[in-house]
Amino acid sequence: MSFGANEPAASLNIARVSAGGTWLGNIGLTFVPGDPVMNPVDGTLRVSGYDNHVVKHIPTTGTVLGDFDTGLTGRSGGIGLAPDKTSLFGTSAISTVVKHFDL
Repeated sequence: MSFGANEPAASLNIARVSAGGTWLGNIGLTFVPGDPVMNPVDGTLRVSGYDNHVVKHIPTTGTVLGDFDTGLTGRSGGIGLAPDKTSLFGTSAISTVVKHFDL
């Protein structure tokens, strides 16, 4: 991954913050994260890769439980948990498509 002169260095962490705004530490990852989405059913995260179209499934310890390729191209544009809490929506920064995935 390369960053321009005015862009900050990439972080391999997701900050954990309480509902009141208190910092609770970081979740260390082995990849640069894009969007994190927490599943309220089991408390695990789905995290898109910043520079790719892979979504990783991780608990708050940061250990990857699994992943899947969205089949989209370009940088991740975003992910979101569906209201049914058993599926996910995703798109890329250069796509006009929103895909729907089973978890």
